[in-house]
Amino acid sequence: MNCTGPLARTAEDLALAHKVLFAPDWQQRLYLPIAREQNLSPDLSGYRFGFLTSIIGVQPGKAASKAMKDTRAKLEAAGAEVTDFRLDDQLVRESLTLWIELFGYAMGQTLKMPYRRLLYWQYRKLLKSSACLPSAHALKALKTGLTLNFKSFSRALKRRQELVTEAMRQQQSVDIVVSPTTLGPAFPHNSARHTIEMDGQNIPYVDYCFPFVNFFSLTGQPVVTVPTGTAKTGLPIGLCFSAAHHQDQTLLHLAKLLEDQGFAFHAPNFGND
Repeated sequence: MNCTGPLARTAEDLALAHKVLFAPDWQQRLYLPIAREQNLSPDLSGYRFGFLTSIIGVQPGKAASKAMKDTRAKLEAAGAEVTDFRLDDQLVRESLTLWIELFGYAMGQTLKMPYRRLLYWQYRKLLKSSACLPSAHALKALKTGLTLNFKSFSRALKRRQELVTEAMRQQQSVDIVVSPTTLGPAFPHNSARHTIEMDGQNIPYVDYCFPFVNFFSLTGQPVVTVPTGTAKTGLPIGLCFSAAHHQDQTLLHLAKLLEDQGFAFHAPNFGND
């Protein structure tokens, strides 16, 4: 639910890391044959891309919006089918709220009650600052998760499956959903989770970082984040390419096709600082 995947500078290295990390012996018989049977398109024209530029009213800033626009133009020039895409607001709100509850279960499972209470107060301020979700719902979800009640956890898993089913239904019209990773470029280290400046406004940390990516964390879909260049600050801007379940090999293949189109790692240039 809160997983950071392998980082690599090339699509080939990413595929190697995936093979090492996610292909134990039992998957050699079950997972890889399925991957080989997938009809991988030799070029970008074989994919249907849906561009998700807004989620529950939250939109990326100017730098990420430009990255989305430029990426769309390159995909269209390569012959890909590209359309606008949206997710139902109610689905997204329920998914993000449930993510918070399941986050509570995951974070609290090895902690005694006093430490779980401390964790609640640590995240309470962050959740109350968010403009994406009603804070009352978010705080209730976190508190429920931190209780570690088995019945509540079981109901949460059942609800998650229902939301995943609906999410898959809504994505049937496309092969790949393209969305911002964050609302803007990468930012300097921010362990205190202060607000982040974007286009002259201070954006709450949770709103800047999580709305788009946490939805796909809740659904459990595979996602590859692709570099699309850098902002004026010299910091990179990434976009997420998400596919249906068990389409990891499709995404790794797509990453190579995108790399061939110029979506490659470039070391940031910070000048003489």
